[in-house]
Amino acid sequence: MGHTRVNFIMKKPGGGRKSFSILRRTFSKDLVQYQVVKIEALSAINKAYLSGLQQYSECEVSVREVIKRLYAEENRKYPAQVYNSQNRQLLEKYWKAEYVSRDLVDSCSAKNDLKRAIEAVGSLSLYSSSKEEIQNQISKSLKGNQQRRVVSRLNQILKFLGRDIKLRKDKSVPHEIRHLSLSEFYSVTLAL
Repeated sequence: MGHTRVNFIMKKPGGGRKSFSILRRTFSKDLVQYQVVKIEALSAINKAYLSGLQQYSECEVSVREVIKRLYAEENRKYPAQVYNSQNRQLLEKYWKAEYVSRDLVDSCSAKNDLKRAIEAVGSLSLYSSSKEEIQNQISKSLKGNQQRRVVSRLNQILKFLGRDIKLRKDKSVPHEIRHLSLSEFYSVTLAL
């Protein structure tokens, strides 16, 4: 994964939010950035929602269509990731066998996790590549906590294949928690 990876997140009305919004989340190495997407199509959807011309469910579908267009534009910026077509077919088989019957809250998220795992392997075949080859490829493409979900998904797929391989995850890196001193706390509360 040599280039920056981008996700788009829909924020729905509720919890103090009056309208729909889209966040652009950018991953590059150890940095994650968020940016609010401001486009005319989203403004039009929100105007229709707030004026009552369209219902919540209709607007949600429209926002999802806008997100699909944003992904299409983003994909044109970067060349498609090359990875084994045999792995793609395996992903579809695994999805049908293990996930279709599940009552998932967000099936797109689950499928994207699996796709990310397949992409991390690159052009290696999950049917025939050795544990060392797969582990080295993952270590090259992902670091630290990014690797943990991908390795879990790959272990699931390898188990589904009947291969006696269990990939190892990097150790979890705890998030740094910083506490405010009393003087910092007072300066923050006085600023409000």
